Amino acid sequence: MLVGFAIYNVGRETAIAVKARNEGELTGVQIAKAFSGLLDMGAASMKLHAVLYPESISAIGSFIQRPLFDLKNLPKAGPWVAKQLARQGGSSLVRTLGLANFLAGVMVVGVSTWELRNSLQQGDHDAVLGHSVAIAGGALFLAAPLMAGLVMIPGWGWALLGLGLAIGGSSYAAMNQDTPFEQLLRQGPLGTHPASTVTSADDTVYYPQLLTQLSPAQIEVTRYGSLDTEERQALLESVWESTTDTPSSRDYVVTISTPLISRYKIGETLNLAVQELEQTDTGTITPLGTYEQLSHITRSPEPFEIGKRQLLPQQSAVRFLVKRKVAEESFQMGGTSVSSTARLRVALQARIEWELGEMVLPTPMLSEYEPFVEGQHDALPARSYRTVNNPIADFIRSFTGHSQDPCYWYIKEFQV
Repeated sequence: MLVGFAIYNVGRETAIAVKARNEGELTGVQIAKAFSGLLDMGAASMKLHAVLYPESISAIGSFIQRPLFDLKNLPKAGPWVAKQLARQGGSSLVRTLGLANFLAGVMVVGVSTWELRNSLQQGDHDAVLGHSVAIAGGALFLAAPLMAGLVMIPGWGWALLGLGLAIGGSSYAAMNQDTPFEQLLRQGPLGTHPASTVTSADDTVYYPQLLTQLSPAQIEVTRYGSLDTEERQALLESVWESTTDTPSSRDYVVTISTPLISRYKIGETLNLAVQELEQTDTGTITPLGTYEQLSHITRSPEPFEIGKRQLLPQQSAVRFLVKRKVAEESFQMGGTSVSSTARLRVALQARIEWELGEMVLPTPMLSEYEPFVEGQHDALPARSYRTVNNPIADFIRSFTGHSQDPCYWYIKEFQV
């Protein structure tokens, strides 16, 4: 059961981290939680192996039962912990299994404490409750060797209870955590936990952030050939100028929808730029198939602005056509496969007139907010990094806080 809890935990945290990475929102805390889940599973697997094979007759068993150091030799708290273990009939000799359990418990308590701090600052009481339970569970998991026999529960029983509380508390916190819109309302001038960065400013700072959350822009890209006959005909009548040539079935059809689409005017109050990137994927060929190892951008032309478009008022959307220029190529050399394909990058920025002047959407939220600066935030953003879904680069950015994209732009990339 302990191993089952650990497998569920690492699967859940890994799925959350992968989803966040695909959406470009991976943070250091999510990576730490996934790593903590791996430590939990490793510690639980070691404990299961030690129970099934008490005698360390195999290489794995020898590694799990290998003595590392004695707690008696540690200063200050070491002798006291060794005495408590002796009273429970345990040994003060630290083995690989015991060290793995300790590190797993420390990771659970550390990550949950950090998330508890963030939730308290944001006033998210539901998440606070879940993280508090997770901290208590992690502490139980840590103290399980010292609690063996307490109220007639063995040490592994306390470890099972602790891990169950840690996983349950983290799951409850994740399911009940405030959304960005709820955070903005709670930390706004009328919220229960107002943020100083918002309340110290005037309405021109808060309401653009609120409107960004209420009216998000959605960008979709498909191939021209995937449209039905009526849709293709309506699109050509709106955007196509040539009477002799027709679009290729592989050309891009980009659709932008938002509740505020009637306030957007392309070329006037709406900056819309498209950049067709050339992506190269390198993989290793194995008997089981091709394993992709690295993807990077090999050609990055300057973005170009969009002019003519098709209006779709019933869908609160506009649609336009983009000519495909990058050709798909692939070749194999020995045990290596190299393929080249296109990656479409769409950038959008809108200006809307209102009672207090002009707001620029999207506006960065809360702690990420910074005033709009002409000449800096209105420039069409080119892709500044060459890697594609690089976990190392994403990990570094999650800790440094440096975003891939500039402020005041909706930016999304597609492989069609």
